[in-house]
Amino acid sequence: CKISFLQFNEPCLAYAPEAESLLDNIAESLRLASKGLQELNVITSLHLYNGNVSKFLPGLDKLPVDRIGVDAYSTDLKKFAGIKFRKFLELGVINSKNSLIEDPETLVKYAKQVSEKIMPDGLALVPNRPLELVPKQIAIKKVESMAKAAELLRGAA
Repeated sequence: CKISFLQFNEPCLAYAPEAESLLDNIAESLRLASKGLQELNVITSLHLYNGNVSKFLPGLDKLPVDRIGVDAYSTDLKKFAGIKFRKFLELGVINSKNSLIEDPETLVKYAKQVSEKIMPDGLALVPNRPLELVPKQIAIKKVESMAKAAELLRGAA
């Protein structure tokens, strides 16, 4: 079995007052946890959900992971536009905090705006946090909407 992707979830970073001073420690922890994975071509991701993580810029760009995931509903993405963000961005556009089904066309429009303004090395649409607390049928519809948006984005490229 070959591992190709490893995601680290961090749900509390945005709310920890001391987190900004701990970015070096967080970076070292990520380095240790993913040691040897780069040689195996494993893509690593740090998904930060539950809060506005823009206050960690430009430090997020320096973390030793390939991708950064953010909660698009909580994070001030305008602050990303002022820097050269050199990571692949996982944009949390599916809101797991409610049962409303996102419109694929709206997701496409938003993803294009983010891509043009932030210019990340890549962009993926993802849930803003795990969907485990959303009823199963709602979660399925949310994922289907996200998949449709991704399909529309690929067709537009």
